[in-house]
Amino acid sequence: MNLTQWQELNLQQPQVRDLYWAVNSPGLMPHPALLDWRDDSPWFADWIKQLDAKPDLLLQFLAKSPQNRLGRYFEQLWQFYLQQHRGFELLAANRQIHGQDGVTQGELDILVRHIESDAIWHLELAAKFYCRVLPGHEFQPEHLWVGAKLNDRWDNKLHQLLTQQLPLAQTPLAQQALAAEQLLPMRSFAIVKGQLFVPELCAAGWLPQADLSQLPEERCYLPLAPKEWLAPRQASDAWLSKAELLEYFAQSRPSMQLAVWHPERQEQSGRLFVMAECWHAQALALAGVGHG
Repeated sequence: MNLTQWQELNLQQPQVRDLYWAVNSPGLMPHPALLDWRDDSPWFADWIKQLDAKPDLLLQFLAKSPQNRLGRYFEQLWQFYLQQHRGFELLAANRQIHGQDGVTQGELDILVRHIESDAIWHLELAAKFYCRVLPGHEFQPEHLWVGAKLNDRWDNKLHQLLTQQLPLAQTPLAQQALAAEQLLPMRSFAIVKGQLFVPELCAAGWLPQADLSQLPEERCYLPLAPKEWLAPRQASDAWLSKAELLEYFAQSRPSMQLAVWHPERQEQSGRLFVMAECWHAQALALAGVGHG
């Protein structure tokens, strides 16, 4: 999905834009265990345009349980999409599995019936944003991709998906609980969307806060709260000049994502993370690599 596609869609409602991104953005990383889900059906294209014109149903759904956490918001968008999709029946969301002692053993993000095959699917969902701690654009090795929060590293998240989250539905506890409700899933999938950032000043890069002076003067900038990290930003947003951005970060904590925008093109042209000065050294240490 590129910015030209976004211009052609011309979706105006932020939540509808986020919903489209959640479903149709590329998968974060290529991996056999990850499902690169995109809905290219005519139904989805028509539905998303109708929803953008009349978004009340989506807004009401989101308002029932407001979420500030990006991951939960991403899950909500998927719940709404599957609830409305004519090819699926949403059966359960955030279904907890409890042991005999009542302690939660884990949670199944989505249980959905694929109507054509009459099969129940278990979906695990995640929206992730990682920075590469060493130069290069390669997906491997996986431990070099670290989140703004240092406890979030891609190799650890992938291991959690493969060894805990995806197999949960097949554990005896889950099988017993789900069988009683006729919710036994036949297949489990992980869907991970997001964006990767490399240590350079580019369309998807990151840099330390001290290096903000390197940013071009002719661009406009927009600090984003985590819940705003999904869809590309619009020309109507409250963009800042470089001087205003520097003032903003002088008064605010770093480790926030920024969108970069070219005024003459009337579109977002890239994104970057601004990191605290200590982040890189700590991320290198946690990844087990040196500065070289």
